[in-house]
Amino acid sequence: MKSFKFILPFVFIAFFNASFAQTAVRTSTTYTKITSATLSQAFVGTSTNGNLIVVELDWGDVTHTVTSVTDTKGNKYKQIPAAFTKWNENTWSADLWYAYNITGGDGITVKATFSGTPSTYYQIYITEFNGILSTSDPLDQASSAAGTTANASSGNKTTGASNEMIYGALIGSNGPTTAGASFTIASTATENIIEFKIGGPVIASYDATFTVSNTPTNNWVAQMATFQTATSIVLPIELIRFDALFNTDKVVINWTTASETNNNYFTIERSEDASNFNQIAKITGAGTLSETRNYTFTDYTPISGINYYRLKQTDYNGKTTSSNIIAINCKSETPTITSIYIAQSGTINIKINANVPDNYTAGIYDMQGRCVSSKSFSADKGTTDYMLDAASLHYGIYFISIESSLNRVTQKLLIR
Repeated sequence: MKSFKFILPFVFIAFFNASFAQTAVRTSTTYTKITSATLSQAFVGTSTNGNLIVVELDWGDVTHTVTSVTDTKGNKYKQIPAAFTKWNENTWSADLWYAYNITGGDGITVKATFSGTPSTYYQIYITEFNGILSTSDPLDQASSAAGTTANASSGNKTTGASNEMIYGALIGSNGPTTAGASFTIASTATENIIEFKIGGPVIASYDATFTVSNTPTNNWVAQMATFQTATSIVLPIELIRFDALFNTDKVVINWTTASETNNNYFTIERSEDASNFNQIAKITGAGTLSETRNYTFTDYTPISGINYYRLKQTDYNGKTTSSNIIAINCKSETPTITSIYIAQSGTINIKINANVPDNYTAGIYDMQGRCVSSKSFSADKGTTDYMLDAASLHYGIYFISIESSLNRVTQKLLIR
């Protein structure tokens, strides 16, 4: 839509290989002069049951809005409020709608109904995706922004799950436009871009990006929506701390969550050999919570020697996830790790309480078990603080392991 001339209706249809998971199956678009308060566009080919349809709409005023989106199969469409924005110096509008777990069929026609007839033009892009979560609403995050710069971005959002499909749309840039890095183009009709990609195996921050030309007089709007796929993993809890301290004759276990989703309860398990675990405590969870919560439990009867502890989480439907194992040597001469936490400055602070001097190695590992940072240091008798630089780590989940000749503590870290 780079040049906004009033032309006869233009229809663009593209097909994609549907044999790959999480990909655009087909897309279709129309750009036309206003004739009524509705705008319709049909897919060519057969849509598949369970797929996702994303609808991008943009039009030439800010007076009217899209009141509904429907199709010929009766699928239910929802607006994505965070993707709605006014652009072109606050004179035009853009919106995103979607329908998931669709009823498929031949030649589905999607119709958008406006609150009135827009002033100048209207345009619709409909794109069908497969491999998207269909058992519940897959929409996770959304953003939008307008501007005139050469580097267009919708704005960043952090996904709530791994392997999400990132949908992006760029409308309005006059001249050559390229998709963002690692994005696949679904449509370049009327010189706009519909793009998508699959996010990484960890929770991270994403945005829909594009490179445009003819700045600074060039107006554009960039929109993004992220959807959970069939391979997305939603973490029921964000565990940012799990450690233990041996104090005279007991073990104090502490853990902290950054958020919880449908979390019923925690189970603390203990083992002598790191293989066969027995439950020693059950602690009620917070259900669904979006703020930090601290938990503690004291084991008054630890085993003499090395004790292995594991934290298990159970949600309301009975599904469980387990933490990494931490090891505590319950002998008076054993040094212990009293806390590991991430400071606002981007450093990882480690507090060690040593009854005897010892040498330590700290390592940071990613989700694939690769060591991304390590450091060796010595601790004297008593409490000592050490810091590791985490500023260079990307957003995601890591594991930090602190090991001495007698003891090792491992906990999950969320960098965001």
